[in-house]
Amino acid sequence: MKSLILIVLAALTGCASSQKTAIPKVPDFDVHAMSRSEVVTAINECESYGMKPFVEYLAQKTEYGKVLVPVNVHCNPAKKN
Repeated sequence: MKSLILIVLAALTGCASSQKTAIPKVPDFDVHAMSRSEVVTAINECESYGMKPFVEYLAQKTEYGKVLVPVNVHCNPAKKN
């Protein structure tokens, strides 16, 4: 009976000492509004390479209502006819 209790106790103790698993770090996505000059520069760069600029906006609440704020500019391929 003692040996059975010792075996069960040893099995429970062995299972209790588990390894620590590493929690993956989530990237910090800080979204900042682009200034007017940054947007214009990004659009001009897209157009200089013959691509079509696409500006991403986020809606920002203000006391006067929602305002669209530019946060990113993508260069999409231009359609060639």
